Amino acid sequence: MAKEAKPKNDSGSSSDSKIWGLADTTSTWTIKRYFSKWVVKNKKGEDSTTLKPEHYYLAKLAQPLDSVNYEFKVVLFRIKSGLYADFVPMNKDNWMNSRLASGSLFEVHSLARITLGNNKMKLSWLGADCMKEMIEKKRVRIKYQWMKDANRFVLTATPNDLTGMIDIYANQKRFIDWENQKAMLELNRLN
Repeated sequence: MAKEAKPKNDSGSSSDSKIWGLADTTSTWTIKRYFSKWVVKNKKGEDSTTLKPEHYYLAKLAQPLDSVNYEFKVVLFRIKSGLYADFVPMNKDNWMNSRLASGSLFEVHSLARITLGNNKMKLSWLGADCMKEMIEKKRVRIKYQWMKDANRFVLTATPNDLTGMIDIYANQKRFIDWENQKAMLELNRLN
């Protein structure tokens, strides 16, 4: 089950920290490694099923009372001592009910830092405000594009540039304070 994680410096009065939609916090999150599956004919002409583990996971949010599902392709990676997840929305039919998905309507990636412990997984997404401040104060130089209609920017840098940025800034609390991002969830293991 998911619950919104509060930023450490949140006094509870800011509505800014309450950004999660019902789908994100009332749904059951299922995270499984993705296996590609195909059927081939063996030498005897019989069908043989082959499973191949892929290098990503599928995160599904399923609401208990209906059949609405939200899906994300999740690629895990490490940089130094940090574990990160790259979320890409899939199954776009019901995006507007999910804050996580609707925040990525441009079909862009969203980055979360993962902390594991006590049968819990804490996800802290790198916020647009944090990136905006880093760019405006010229702390980081990275390519982006301003989306006027959405009143936000989208990073357009190469994966190598983004990885380099994470490598340099992710462990420096003065640049990215993962404990005080607006979008944080704590997932509790059910089984």
